[in-house]
Amino acid sequence: MYSLMTLIFPRYGTAFAFISQIALGASVWISFTQWLWKTLSERDKVMNVDGLNACFDADRSVFSLLNLEMLTKLRTGSLIAAFAWYRISSRYGNQG
Repeated sequence: MYSLMTLIFPRYGTAFAFISQIALGASVWISFTQWLWKTLSERDKVMNVDGLNACFDADRSVFSLLNLEMLTKLRTGSLIAAFAWYRISSRYGNQG
C-alpha cells in the first residue's frame, strides 16, 4: 500500500516544474520586448510599419516570424522569438 508521502511529493515536483517552465517563458518574452525597444531606439534601425507590426506581434503570433524585414534587420530578436515559440510548441508536441 502506498504511503501518503509517496502520493503527495510527486505532485509538488510537477507543480514546481510547471511553475519554472512558465517563469522561463515569461522571462524570454520580457527580455525580447526589452531588447526590441533598445534596438529600435537606435537611429540606424529604420523599418516600415509592417516590419514593426511583426516585431511587436512576435509574442502573440508565430506567423510574424515569417516577415522578411524582421528576419533580415533584427536577426537576434528573430532568434529569441523562435526560441520562445519552440519552447511553447515542444511543451505540447511530445505527448503520446
